[in-house]
Amino acid sequence: MALAYFRVDGTPRNLYAQPMDMRYFEGALDFAASEVEGSEEGVGLYGISKGGEVALSMCAFFPQRIRAAVVVNTMNKVFGVPVRKKVPAAVKKIPAAIKYQC
Repeated sequence: MALAYFRVDGTPRNLYAQPMDMRYFEGALDFAASEVEGSEEGVGLYGISKGGEVALSMCAFFPQRIRAAVVVNTMNKVFGVPVRKKVPAAVKKIPAAIKYQC
């Protein structure tokens, strides 16, 4: 499944125009869990560049729902926009060097 996150109806017009809303990506996980066989055990993510930042953010916010992530040509943090969603207390306690490993 491919997931558009800007320049498509219902998404920000500009990639850096507003914070990245992790609830949008949580909705994609909910959809996958209801529609894709086997995804209730977790999904794998693949992201290139900014999509890799999204994949790493999804790993940090939803670690119990992500089984694997492959990121290509990306930063090790979200660059240029804040991420909007309350960070779970468990994620805050994870050392930075481990935080983005799924």
